[in-house]
Amino acid sequence: MAIVHPLSRRLSGGRALAVIIVIWVLSTMIAAPSLAHADVYTWHFDDGSTRAVCFIDWPQEQADLMYGFVLSASHASSFCLFIFLCSADF
Repeated sequence: MAIVHPLSRRLSGGRALAVIIVIWVLSTMIAAPSLAHADVYTWHFDDGSTRAVCFIDWPQEQADLMYGFVLSASHASSFCLFIFLCSADF
């Protein structure tokens, strides 16, 4: 955008750093429940092979539904913001 609008205001270094930190903190908060409830199961088969699979064991079914809703809402809001920003120049 600097080429199209060379005199428009830009983010200062401190404000850009604050935006980056907020994004990282929010991303960590969204991912933390998966990390807390993840568990690895190992199956041993008759042919001597093993397979390890990571599952998320939620304590309640409602927690799984709520986490799915939060992820869906965050993806939908990001997509809507992307569409809005892309169409703002037209």
